[in-house]
Amino acid sequence: MKKNVAILLSNQSKNNPALFRIYNDLKDECNITIFGKEPIYLVPKEYHRSYIDVNSKYRILLKLRLIRFLFIFSRIFSNKTENLNVWAEKLSIAIAQKKINKQAKTRPIHSYIAFDPISHDYIKPYKLKNSVYGSYFIYEIYAEESLKNRAPLFQFKTILEREACIYCDLLISGGNDQLASYLNKFHKLNKPILEYSICPKQEFENKTQINNPIKFYYHGKFYPNRGIINAIKAIFDVENAQLYLRGDGPLEAEIKTLVETSKIKNKVFILDPIPMKSLAKHGVDYDIGLSLVRMNQVNHFYNLGFKTFENISSGLGLMSPKSYPLKKLINEYKNGICYSDATIEELKRCFNYLVENPKHVLKLKENSKIAYATNYNPNYQKQLLLAILKK
Repeated sequence: MKKNVAILLSNQSKNNPALFRIYNDLKDECNITIFGKEPIYLVPKEYHRSYIDVNSKYRILLKLRLIRFLFIFSRIFSNKTENLNVWAEKLSIAIAQKKINKQAKTRPIHSYIAFDPISHDYIKPYKLKNSVYGSYFIYEIYAEESLKNRAPLFQFKTILEREACIYCDLLISGGNDQLASYLNKFHKLNKPILEYSICPKQEFENKTQINNPIKFYYHGKFYPNRGIINAIKAIFDVENAQLYLRGDGPLEAEIKTLVETSKIKNKVFILDPIPMKSLAKHGVDYDIGLSLVRMNQVNHFYNLGFKTFENISSGLGLMSPKSYPLKKLINEYKNGICYSDATIEELKRCFNYLVENPKHVLKLKENSKIAYATNYNPNYQKQLLLAILKK
């Protein structure tokens, strides 16, 4: 008999590597229901049969502007100083809880996987008649060492994260155990941890070679505080190197202007965005896959990135921040080098080292293939997830 597994999703379904991988790993073995906040027309067709929109009533209230009125009304009778976003998030969760519990009466949920602390709070197991086993998939964290002077919404999400950890049976930690270990320590818990990575299928060929000039490749969002601008400036003085950037986001216009108006336009190339499913396939043309973050906040010290495993599936060497999970991965497989912070000086140092040591670049690429064959491939990761759910 197949188990009924609920996937609780509070973020987008389109181009979501975690949803794509977990759904495909489970769909043949389990009956899957995806509870999400999006209207069905925004959800990729492959999920339509499994998808239930839990926030349609919330969006109706939002359109009618009732939320703002209810928020002001609630403030009159409350001493709490929560802002509108917190109150609206609470209302959204309450509506989602009611719909999930109603649906669970017709198809009992045996286990569920929550993608973040907000979606974890969609479900209240004690309200369901059947036993429910919960897993919290951790890719990013809200937790900080201190909540002093933090915005109310941030504090609210951190509190939800604590509850997600407390009431789950299992923490699913992306990549290796570093993220979940941090949360266990932070919240003074000792929850079991499953190390589960979001790995695309192999795209690299058996023969390994490097480009001349060496090609560095970044794909992802063009967000501030990642060091993307610094990477562009750092590559300027590095001989025999090219930087390729694929993505979009708030810094897109600034990046394009910088490339066009400076002398580096023959060294830096802006690539068009492509579907998430094709990222690993198009990565094979490069040598080194970049992960870029500034090491100035807790979340970045636990940075892992879906791009890490897309780059491994492309057979690329890695150039990554010295975050706890990435440092652990690279130390184990010797398939990359780490920088201490995405500053111009640090990035330039790494660029120069790799350009000056092409044999090492070749070895890094070979070792990424070993990492893929040993651990970071979809078949191996699928078996890990299925085994723990059956158990």
